[in-house]
Amino acid sequence: MKQINIAELSNAIKRTDKIFERNNTIVALDYILLGKDKITVGDLETFVEVTVRGIDVVGLIDYKKLKAILSKWKSGKMTIEKKGKHVTIKKVGVNGKFDFLVDITEGDYPRVSSGKYTKNGVLVKKDIDTLTRGLKYAGNDELRPVMSGVFVDKNHIVATDAHKLMFVKKEGKTKDQFIVPRKPIQFFEASKYENITVSLTSDLLKAKFEANGDVIYTRLIDGKFPNWEAVVPTKNPLKIVFNNAAVSNLLEQIELGGLAANPETKQVAIENSRGKVTLTTEDIDFGTSYEAVLLGKGSGKALKIGFNGNFLKEIIKDFKDEIVMEASESNRAALFNSETLLMPVMLNE
Repeated sequence: MKQINIAELSNAIKRTDKIFERNNTIVALDYILLGKDKITVGDLETFVEVTVRGIDVVGLIDYKKLKAILSKWKSGKMTIEKKGKHVTIKKVGVNGKFDFLVDITEGDYPRVSSGKYTKNGVLVKKDIDTLTRGLKYAGNDELRPVMSGVFVDKNHIVATDAHKLMFVKKEGKTKDQFIVPRKPIQFFEASKYENITVSLTSDLLKAKFEANGDVIYTRLIDGKFPNWEAVVPTKNPLKIVFNNAAVSNLLEQIELGGLAANPETKQVAIENSRGKVTLTTEDIDFGTSYEAVLLGKGSGKALKIGFNGNFLKEIIKDFKDEIVMEASESNRAALFNSETLLMPVMLNE
């Protein structure tokens, strides 16, 4: 009987935490599918096969119970044995063992790899990080499911919730366009892959991602992603350069929704006037306002543009050090470091 490294198995299960569905309609999905040197966890839309050396049985074991036991054991070696409907786990060198009666079989576990997949390309480390970053820009509106994932375009990786938009140049190469749902991306983040091989079905509805011996099968989001390039302004006469930390601190001082900013609109404004850049906010209903001069420099067109303060804070936190904001009109989107965009709000004037 082979021995399994407890830390390796525990890490594998921890990585699948975002994949595992807590309220399954199919009983088998409450279990981990054990296989030769691997475990499988899924939720009908996404399945992950994670390499775990030493597993030499095929069967099912309760996900929550195994995770709880491993959290106590932490390190060392263990064994897994299956006899009929019973699965037994034991820590090497420790008296006692856990025995689980499993009334369902591995045949009850949904198929994870149906379909023919053809290699479509490779995503590199920066692309994987960009997919993770894109989740902060993706929407959660059930009526617009195409915006709930991250779009892998031919040359960019894109995400939007219709208020803010991220579009980052892709370094890897893939032949087709597709929208990756949230759960696989969360698994990529937890797994810290350096690169991922992408394969797709001919109808572009399913994807297989392979990295470090792991395989991720997922149903892609079906639908046409919005024409994001149409909203990216190409001519921006206003340019403001400011420090990330300085603006973040000012936004924190405002305590959006609590002091000056209107709790409904969260409205703040950035204004460039003769090179002087100010950040202002006010709540007309309660007669409160806030104004601060930004430690930055503006050039080009004099302009005042309003934003939702919460969205602006999210954009600012997405960058380090210097930020370059570009805009053309108060009613058109502003660019930040040429890879994110924020839609404006109407000012109370």
